[in-house]
Amino acid sequence: MTSRSGSNSGSTIVNDVLTVYDGWGNVAASYQDHAGAATTSDPGVVYHYADGASGDEAGYVRLDQVTYPDGRTAEYAYGSGGSITDRLDLVAGIASTKGANTATVASYTCLGAGTIVKTERPSVTGGLTLSYGAAGDGSGAEHSLEPVIPNPDSSGIRG
Repeated sequence: MTSRSGSNSGSTIVNDVLTVYDGWGNVAASYQDHAGAATTSDPGVVYHYADGASGDEAGYVRLDQVTYPDGRTAEYAYGSGGSITDRLDLVAGIASTKGANTATVASYTCLGAGTIVKTERPSVTGGLTLSYGAAGDGSGAEHSLEPVIPNPDSSGIRG
């Protein structure tokens, strides 16, 4: 996406986003420049995908890790090999790492192929759990959640 100083294509680029795709059509990287045309030298977010290869055949292609411009990463876990979350490509947990500090951001318990019935956020002070109860209708909710991926640093976790 490109913003220009004028309405024609010859006007000056004032900010830009460059999106790079891999051979599967997944976003491999996204770079931003707030003063001109974006290049791969600009700050960007890099996406890594696991392919579950067996020999020369891909078993799956799924997001494995995201690296942010400050070096922080978010790692996506799909459960142990052969587990239901692994077989159905369901994210079982997310961890965040910066430097030597790693924190579990969230873990998920699913019912079937995509219904999350329990979310745990251990990195929140005192922990945080959202459980949809036996009926799966939210009546068992213990706390509300907001989407935050914490940034581990030397003093702990900050969101």
